[in-house]
Amino acid sequence: MCGIFKSNYEVIMDKIIKPKISKEIVTSNLNEVLEDEVSSAYFESTKLLNRIKNITFNGCVFKNVDFNKDLFTNVDLVDCVFDSCDLSGIDIDSKLFLRCEFINCSLVGANLTNVIIKSVAFKHSNLEYVNVSSECKNVFFDDCKLKNARFFECEFVNVKFDSCDFSNSEIYNTNLNNVDLSSSKLEGINTDLKSIKGAIVDLSGMIELSRIFGIKLKF
Repeated sequence: MCGIFKSNYEVIMDKIIKPKISKEIVTSNLNEVLEDEVSSAYFESTKLLNRIKNITFNGCVFKNVDFNKDLFTNVDLVDCVFDSCDLSGIDIDSKLFLRCEFINCSLVGANLTNVIIKSVAFKHSNLEYVNVSSECKNVFFDDCKLKNARFFECEFVNVKFDSCDFSNSEIYNTNLNNVDLSSSKLEGINTDLKSIKGAIVDLSGMIELSRIFGIKLKF
């Protein structure tokens, strides 16, 4: 029977489709991007100097790229990999993240509002103070810093958090039913009963939640 039924983790990971990167990817200069859509481009060790707005990156790889938050706005990301990039403070509004990976990246203070985030993995990344108000489907947060993050009116479908730090974060009007938070740090978290109802937590998480709702635990 164990070989037939999968855990929630396995189901989620099965549904996260990895970015589709062409073998014919070409090294390019990010600051020379002029088209409305850029495909199969490789960008490495550069700092964004020119404004990039209302553009789609498709099948691209970014490595050690320093994005300027004031120059990188309203961008669609499809089949993209970000490795060791600085996206701190970026403002993405009403756009799309589809089949993307963020590995060892900084998204401190990023604003992800009205974004469709689908089949996306955030791995070993810093998302402190991130503001998320989006549709998240088949999304994996693996060993991420989510301190002081704010999740507000998000739609979660098959979302997995593994070994994340939610210290002093806020989660409101976001359905966490069957979302496993048991491996994550919840110290100082703030949420509402509607959001946290049905979430899976460990003993330390239960103690934190009891603080929020004024419940006194006796051991």
